[in-house]
Amino acid sequence: MPSISRREAAFRRLAAELEVKETVVEEPVEEDHKKRWLAGWRPKRNPTQQLGHDTNAIFILYDGERASGKTTGALHDLVEHCYLNATLGFVIVKEVGQATDGGAWSKLMQEILPCWKYGNRDRDKHLVDSGLGIDYGTGKSGSDENSMLDAQTKKPHVWMRAINGGWSKLMLFSLPVAHQVKSKIKGKEPSFIVVDEAQTLEDGDYFNMIVPQLGRRGGLAGRQKIIFCANPDGPSHWLYKKFFIDPVDPKTREWDGRYARFHVPITENLHNLPDGYYEDYVLPAVKGDKIEEARMVRGEWVDRPRGQALFRDDFSEELHVRGDALEGRGIMPVKGIPIIISYDPGGANTSIHFLQVVPTRDKVYKITLDEMDYVGRYVPYHKLVPEVIQRMQRWEAVTGSPQRWIHVSDDSAFNQYRSKDGSFDCWDIEKLSKEYVERHKLPDRFLIRLRAAPKGANSRAARVRMVRDALQAEEWLVSATCLRTKEMLMNLEQDPEDALAPKPGTVFTHKFDSNTYGFFWATVGRGRFQVQTAEVQPRAYRAGGN
Repeated sequence: MPSISRREAAFRRLAAELEVKETVVEEPVEEDHKKRWLAGWRPKRNPTQQLGHDTNAIFILYDGERASGKTTGALHDLVEHCYLNATLGFVIVKEVGQATDGGAWSKLMQEILPCWKYGNRDRDKHLVDSGLGIDYGTGKSGSDENSMLDAQTKKPHVWMRAINGGWSKLMLFSLPVAHQVKSKIKGKEPSFIVVDEAQTLEDGDYFNMIVPQLGRRGGLAGRQKIIFCANPDGPSHWLYKKFFIDPVDPKTREWDGRYARFHVPITENLHNLPDGYYEDYVLPAVKGDKIEEARMVRGEWVDRPRGQALFRDDFSEELHVRGDALEGRGIMPVKGIPIIISYDPGGANTSIHFLQVVPTRDKVYKITLDEMDYVGRYVPYHKLVPEVIQRMQRWEAVTGSPQRWIHVSDDSAFNQYRSKDGSFDCWDIEKLSKEYVERHKLPDRFLIRLRAAPKGANSRAARVRMVRDALQAEEWLVSATCLRTKEMLMNLEQDPEDALAPKPGTVFTHKFDSNTYGFFWATVGRGRFQVQTAEVQPRAYRAGGN
């Protein structure tokens, strides 16, 4: 072995030291993102996005208006899971163009991953903090931020560094039809999935076929979840049934904790949108379309009527609505006349209306004063009952005097026995109201004791005739603040098989029932002996400040 000079040996030692330093210097860089994470860096989330992130559910629906931030929240949840675990994550859409042309995959590559690397930005794209500095790209080294096709599946993919030094792979899949699910993703084991534009997936089989791919990986931090992001559609859509109805046990009213639904409102995301976007682009796009306005402005699940509106020829906003919704002016109760609180209780759909039946010399007015709409929202009785009592207190404060309250429900609250709890809905509601009244030292008039509305095989047809008669005689008046009632009268569809009945199974059916149970009890049932006890002069009636 030839000898080397002392100078060359020194150079070799220096080179060796530098080589060691180069390998060591990478370690603190790799650990730096972990230190920042442990120090508390997080992507900025809006309040509802944070609630969705914190839930322990595994089947999740983020629904809301356009540009409300639901996809952004879901993608941050996906990236966080893949950062805390070296794993596999999916983004699924119906058509690939929904994700790459400004959709979920574009957001992931252009906004979400850069946020985790460089930091949170404000609306003008200025950095407001430093991110984790995580490495991501199309290979397991380097930071090529352009998506490439996976060599095996030909699907867009990206690799990202995990907290403990491994790598996670995120992939985009398009599934135009449900039967393609098995062939496209069979054998893969993702631990987190985001399904974007889920309202465009027409078939509930998507859920049944995608979900079994989850849960196969063990030893991961956090829950393995699937998040469906959707603009509201209607109650006839499978997403509505899957996330609004199926999680509620019809016998016990208990919610299945594996499911969660979050309405992500656009109002929480306006600070992230360009100035004027909501006023100049969103609102004009839905002007004149009541259904699209309800879906895309207020985030409501409303079916577009396919058949004939039941009260199309009877209801007139000009004749039957009193007050000004924009100014918050509606109908005030008539003093001395009981206020009927009419309930249509249900597991996933509860609707409540405050009503009065007001006799005058010429007519008997049916008046809808107020509404509490929980259609499409699961609200347990222990939360619902206090809210009803608080609304009663508010009305007494508005009128400045105690009221006589009458509570009316359909007979299901009395005759559907829940064997698991050994109780009926009417018992539970009365018990909870008694506890609340005693705890807050309220008068007994705030106790909720339900009375049964007459109900039989022809009940709905009879109530439809009652509504039509009242509308045609201009005897039903609706407070302008009761927007859901107005929508019901405009959009409730006729049953294709029965012209005198509303189409069953829609959100408007619940609103129709809760409006009419109280009126039916007061005019046909036992209430006719209790409500119409005195002649009321027309001047005693006030609507909209008149």
